Amino acid sequence: MKEVFHFNSLNFHFKTIKNKDLESYKEVLYDEALLKCELIYVIVNEAQEKLSPSNSPYYVCKAKFIGNGIPTQDIQIETIRQNLNAFTMTNIALNSYAKLGGTAWTIEKEDKLKDELVIGIGSTLSENGQFVLGIAQVFHNDGRYMTGDCSPLSSFTNYAENLENHLFKTLQPLVEEMSKSGTFRLIFHLFKSASEEYEIKAINGLKERLANYNFEFALVHLAYGHNFRLYYNDGNSDINQGTYIQLSKHSALLHFVSKSDLPLKIDLDKRSTFTSLFYIAKQVYWFSHLSHRSYMPSKKEPLLLCILH
Repeated sequence: MKEVFHFNSLNFHFKTIKNKDLESYKEVLYDEALLKCELIYVIVNEAQEKLSPSNSPYYVCKAKFIGNGIPTQDIQIETIRQNLNAFTMTNIALNSYAKLGGTAWTIEKEDKLKDELVIGIGSTLSENGQFVLGIAQVFHNDGRYMTGDCSPLSSFTNYAENLENHLFKTLQPLVEEMSKSGTFRLIFHLFKSASEEYEIKAINGLKERLANYNFEFALVHLAYGHNFRLYYNDGNSDINQGTYIQLSKHSALLHFVSKSDLPLKIDLDKRSTFTSLFYIAKQVYWFSHLSHRSYMPSKKEPLLLCILH
């Protein structure tokens, strides 16, 4: 961090646990020194990475700390012991820099006359599955990370209301500034099956509260959970990265990994007022080159999808 991003001062607080079981991690979640940190590294092993979120030390810690406004980063103990070379260290530094609000690089805006925000919306459940935490990550369309936070831990009864309030609180200052230069766009990316009762309801409520501003919006669903597969030359040749196939006015496929037959499916909600599916697909593709995990571009996932994991 000091060498690559020129941080002048870094202070570390180390907290050890007795064992590698989930309960040992839980014992330190309320440590006062940890709760004062600006970024927390959670050390796990390779086997723990494969556990379900409810049994995963990292996801349990992440849910707790993000609820206190503290970003987290997991690091495998095997990586520390075997492969902590300069490349690995700079990738960890890059990820940390991004989570602390830094901007490592941007992309050129295609529409230079219009401001635009890209908002990734995700959610995670509490350990017992009874409460839900809404997560919003906001980027400018040139790739700059604007802000990211989470809604209060909610029951399913008040989740939509809390998510709406959280989105309004997060976006309103940015929207106020953008409105000074005219019409702007809000493009929402949803990465799980959006519910009319929750996420869609929250976004509709947000639109009503922003009705005094002049803006276009698009509601975009991104997913790999579909039945489409792509093949070229009877499967004997690779498919070019960035291959775009429009299925309908509101649906398209975008290919990222040349050796794979599984494309990303992009669905544009019919309630959107900005309806250029090709523009949105290009934006998703260029955002895939903005990796905040590594200096290498993402092979499969757009930036927002990585961050919301």
